[in-house]
Amino acid sequence: MSLVYGRRTTPEHLLIGCTLIACTLIGRALVVVALALATVAPRRAAAQRTLSIPVGNPVRVWSAPYTGGGYAAWATDDTLTLIVTRQGAPVRVPLASVTSLEARFRNSPRRSALRRGALGFAAGTAVWGLSHLLVDYNAVYPYQKGYTSLTRLGAFALYTGVGTGLGITWGILRPGVRWERTDAPVRLNVYEP
Repeated sequence: MSLVYGRRTTPEHLLIGCTLIACTLIGRALVVVALALATVAPRRAAAQRTLSIPVGNPVRVWSAPYTGGGYAAWATDDTLTLIVTRQGAPVRVPLASVTSLEARFRNSPRRSALRRGALGFAAGTAVWGLSHLLVDYNAVYPYQKGYTSLTRLGAFALYTGVGTGLGITWGILRPGVRWERTDAPVRLNVYEP
């Protein structure tokens, strides 16, 4: 046995150290994968799906007769009617000529809490990773520079817990909006909420 910085090094200690390093690397890889999956926004409206839009929702339309934004008023099987703020009469757009359409929807608090909670977890993990520059989690003596009473696992739980909690709270209180896009052929249903 050898004495290094006041600690005894045994094969068991080396095995535990190697296991912690492996767990840390695997944990960081899982966080990167979770972050990538959380931030990649899936296409919500496929071209074959009917997009249901409440009356009055903002809509962006790309077509030959009209390209621009407005508010959904009603739709038939072949025509979308929009209310445009700077035009006196409603604008009728044939659905056959529409190349792309986007509609704005309000996010549910649950969906937003899940997404922002994942982002908060990733931010907490980043802060935990950066904390290694300032804090020595292996420090033994209380008066040693960089000493903390937290272990690596305790610090990880603290930072990611706070980040996740803040992200979930932000998602519930401020759910935000999203734009759903559909390409030609466009099928719509405008309904009264």
